[in-house]
Amino acid sequence: YVAGELPEAAATYRRRALGGEPRARYNHGTALLALDSLEPARPPLDEARRAPDAEVRWRAHFNLGLVAL
Repeated sequence: YVAGELPEAAATYRRRALGGEPRARYNHGTALLALDSLEPARPPLDEARRAPDAEVRWRAHFNLGLVAL
């Protein structure tokens, strides 16, 4: 993601998100958002906003707001 290889990052985070880890779901949604794939970004971000980690929840809510713009 940081290297700018967004399609590869999205694919990697998608595979990791299949395990159910909220941060991986957040990362997958954020990578899709960066690719301007707004509707596909919504489900993983929506799932991440229910994470036990408050920071992941906050960031997921924030990015869902960006999806809505």
